Amino acid sequence: MKPQYNNHRLTWYSQDLAEIADNYGTPLHICCKNEVHESIRQFLTPFQHEQIPIKCFYSVKTNPVPGLLSLFKDEKLGVEVISEFELWLTRQLGFKGKQIIVNGPAKSSDLFRSAFDARVHMVTIETIAEARRLVSICDGQKESLDVAVRICPSLSSRFDPTLDSGSRDSPYGFFPGSEELCDTLKILHQCRQTKFCGFQVHLGSGIKNHKPYAKAFSVLKKLILDADKKGWKCRKIDIGGGFGLPSAPVFKPRQLAAALLLKGGLKSRPGKKEQLLHPVSHELGKMLKALKQDGCEIEEVIAEPGRRLSGSGSVIILTVLDMIERAHGKRFLICDGGGMSLSPLFLTEAHSILPLVERDGTSFEYTILGNIPSSLDKVSTRVKLPRVEKGDRLAVLDTGAYFTSFNNNFAGPRPGVVLIDDNRTTLIRKRETFADVVSRDTCLEIHPLY
Repeated sequence: MKPQYNNHRLTWYSQDLAEIADNYGTPLHICCKNEVHESIRQFLTPFQHEQIPIKCFYSVKTNPVPGLLSLFKDEKLGVEVISEFELWLTRQLGFKGKQIIVNGPAKSSDLFRSAFDARVHMVTIETIAEARRLVSICDGQKESLDVAVRICPSLSSRFDPTLDSGSRDSPYGFFPGSEELCDTLKILHQCRQTKFCGFQVHLGSGIKNHKPYAKAFSVLKKLILDADKKGWKCRKIDIGGGFGLPSAPVFKPRQLAAALLLKGGLKSRPGKKEQLLHPVSHELGKMLKALKQDGCEIEEVIAEPGRRLSGSGSVIILTVLDMIERAHGKRFLICDGGGMSLSPLFLTEAHSILPLVERDGTSFEYTILGNIPSSLDKVSTRVKLPRVEKGDRLAVLDTGAYFTSFNNNFAGPRPGVVLIDDNRTTLIRKRETFADVVSRDTCLEIHPLY
C-alpha cells in the first residue's frame, strides 16, 4: 500500500509521515514492515502458483541496513551476499549458513574459507580462476560445498541497458559451450569438497520485460541437458534478480539524457500494473516441466530479488530549503538531500513525489534539486505539485533499493532510518553526526564549539 492522504496529511499504514519527520528530522529514510511483508508475498505467489520449488534469498547489497535485514530473517527468507563484510553482517544477525548464498565477482580465498566455515547453502563460481582458487583451499575441509556456475546468456542489450549483466559484452559468467566452462566443470567434479549443483544466471537490474528471462531459460535448459549427458547432475538453478519495480522504472538512455539536462524525463506511476513476474514464472514452469520429461528434475529454484522486495518498502523525506523562480516561468525547489548527498540513483530512476501536507489549488511544475550547486544533484525534473513553500516537506516514494547502499556524506552527515511497525515507529539507524563523518581521520581532534 502506497502512502495516502488522510485529512490532507500523508500517512503510511496509519502513521503520519509529517509527525515522524518532526521527531527525527530530515533527510530521513522511512521503512515499513507491512510493505516489505506484502512485497515478499507478491513476489512468491506467481512462482508458487506454477508449483515451482522456489527459494528466495534477499540481495543484501540492495539495502544492507541491519534493522531491515532482520525483517527478512523473520520472514524465513535467505540472503545473497557478495563480500566478506556482507557474510559477516548476516551471520551477526543470526542467519544460518543454509540461509546464505555467496555470489559476486572475484571472490577471495578468505571469502571462500568463510563460506566453508559457515557451511553456506551455495557458492557461485564466475571464472575458471575462481574455481581454481576455491579448489586450492579445499585441503583439510571436512564438509563439501554446493557450487553453482554462473552463465552469461549473451543477450542483446543494445536498446535495453537493464540487461548489462547478461549481455554478450558482459565480463560476468561463462559463455555456454565455451572450453573454459567445460574445464571449470571438470575442475569442480574432480574435487571431493566441491559439489557441482547447477547453474546461475543474472541478467541485469530493473528489468521490466519477461522476454529476456525466457531467452535465458532456453539457454539454461540446453546447458542442463548437456551437463546431464556428461554426468554432471544439475539439482538447482538460480535465476538471479534484476526484477524491475513498476512504480520506480529505470530511465532508458534518451530519458536519462533529458533528465540530466533538467528537461524532463520519465514519470513514475505508483499504481502501474505488474507485467513481469507472472509471465516469468510461467516460462520457468514450462522449462522445468520439459526438463522433467527429459529425465532432469530440478529440486530447487533460487531467486535473488532485491528491489522487488524492499524497493517499495521505503520512502525518503526531504525538506524544501528554498524555492527559485526564473523569469521564463521555471520553478526550482532546493532540498536538504539529493542525487549527490543521498543517492545517484535519482539520476537514473523515476520516483513519485508527494508533499507531506496536501494543499488545494493550482498545481505547478517543479524541478527538485539537492543542496549542492550542481545539476547532477537532482531529485526529479518537471514534477507537478500543488504550490510549494519554503519549509515544506516532500516524500519520495519507492526508495528502498540501493538508496542506503549509495548514501554518501558529500554534503554532510548521512540520514537516519526509521522503521514503521504497525502502530509504532523505531529508529533503526541513527543519523550521522559531524564527528561521525570525520571519525576515521587521525589528524583531527574534535573539540566542542561554543
